[in-house]
Amino acid sequence: MKSLVYETPVNSAEELVARISAAAGDIRNTPEMLSNVRRSMKRRGGHQTCLSINRLWHELCDMLCRLVGTTAPGHHDCSIQE
Repeated sequence: MKSLVYETPVNSAEELVARISAAAGDIRNTPEMLSNVRRSMKRRGGHQTCLSINRLWHELCDMLCRLVGTTAPGHHDCSIQE
């Protein structure tokens, strides 16, 4: 998803949200991508998958913070903690 969203520089929060939505739709409508994700999750195991999802969440929150001066509801600390 990250490579789809950040293919080119993002200029606004609205553009970021639109790209995330479009990327999610592309992934949802491409069965091979979901198959690759499932295979990767099995290979990595639960802990690594959770860390990867957590890392992506923090990256998205940090991007929102930089773009609009705020972040996702309920997200107060933009530092990644493992």
